[in-house]
Amino acid sequence: MNVIAAIDRIFESLGALLRPVAGRRRVGQLPERIVERFKSVGQYCHPDVVTAYGAADGTDNESDDTIGDISLFPGYYWLPLDEAFETYTAINKSPQWREDWFPIFASGGGDFYAVVCSDREGAFGSVVGFILGEAEQMIEFPTLSAMLETVARSFEQGAFHIEAGHLQPDYSAFRIIAEKVSPGFKPFIAMP
Repeated sequence: MNVIAAIDRIFESLGALLRPVAGRRRVGQLPERIVERFKSVGQYCHPDVVTAYGAADGTDNESDDTIGDISLFPGYYWLPLDEAFETYTAINKSPQWREDWFPIFASGGGDFYAVVCSDREGAFGSVVGFILGEAEQMIEFPTLSAMLETVARSFEQGAFHIEAGHLQPDYSAFRIIAEKVSPGFKPFIAMP
């Protein structure tokens, strides 16, 4: 799976749906800067994260934006790298959060999709669906590239669509697409 191609397809789909975020893609960061930022907090950066932030540094947001205006996919926006590091520092105080999780997509209400950034464990590079206040957090995707490919196909196959002016998911169709993108992968509880 190609991270850059999936990101391009997501933004193309957002443009076709006339979503405001389609024109807010930020210029990517230099790979060396991304890696150095992770080293500065003692984390190892998965290559998918470097590629994603090299392709786009999240999206620009304005003070009067709603989550709907800036959503890359239903309910979540893409944190620019500096904001992601600020969030990482702040969320590390949560008892449900693990130090080796790095937030990339945010709901604006305390929920995140985060990449496991420890190269010392089997879940390295997988994506946690973090829900604030929940005792157990789920590994929902085997890699960031698998997540982005699932999102791109969900737009292309109509699992994400516009309803009453808002981006809406068809979760059943989304799960089917996720299973096709990552055959054999089953979400599992992230161990402490």
